Amino acid sequence: SMLPGSGEYCLSEILTAGAFAKVPLVHRIPEIASNKEGGEDGMEVHMVYGQRDWMDWRGGVEVQRSCHEKRLQWERNREQSKLEDKQQLLNLNEIGSGKTTAQNNTNSNNGPPPRIFVHGVKDASHLLMLDNFEEFNSAIIVAAGEEESLPSNMPRPIEVVCDEILSSEVSFRGSNKQSASGQSNVVGEEGAAAFFHGPRWNRDPQEKMQEADGTSRSEEKKVEEERLS
Repeated sequence: SMLPGSGEYCLSEILTAGAFAKVPLVHRIPEIASNKEGGEDGMEVHMVYGQRDWMDWRGGVEVQRSCHEKRLQWERNREQSKLEDKQQLLNLNEIGSGKTTAQNNTNSNNGPPPRIFVHGVKDASHLLMLDNFEEFNSAIIVAAGEEESLPSNMPRPIEVVCDEILSSEVSFRGSNKQSASGQSNVVGEEGAAAFFHGPRWNRDPQEKMQEADGTSRSEEKKVEEERLS
């Protein structure tokens, strides 16, 4: 009585061997222009990874880096376009033309690339909504722009930013790079490398043994607490 297949049929169409995308998002997302959806800020794209996710968080950071570089170029083009429009208007006024409307440069008509946010959920693998639903829910609420509504004691995921953004003057969720609760939860690539562990099958055997030992000790402690209660 097994149900007919559905989503698994698309995997061979979008992925190659090893679960590598045929048309990676790292090349596609930076090309999205969002002049209508998000105004000058552009639309937001949020990527959420589990701490032990088999998906590589560095892919999200590379998208973020690429979009950041394209945004800087877009801002330079926009400023240049404004100067050209102003000069064109002055020239028209000087020659007494009745046409006083300048046409914008093509670059300024295109909106900026999306703003990319990369979240890391602690103690979770790929099914992070099951492994740590509290931090996952927080990530969704943050992505919806409602971080200020989160209770101060609500667990929050970390937010990863590429080193170019971390070292720049660009505001990232506030000029002090803190969450709405005042907690500093933004880390750079070095901090992210220490946070994400990758899947169990891709880790050092010694690390697996230490985690297994820690898990067994935690279970023994839980059993002892239940016995004493």
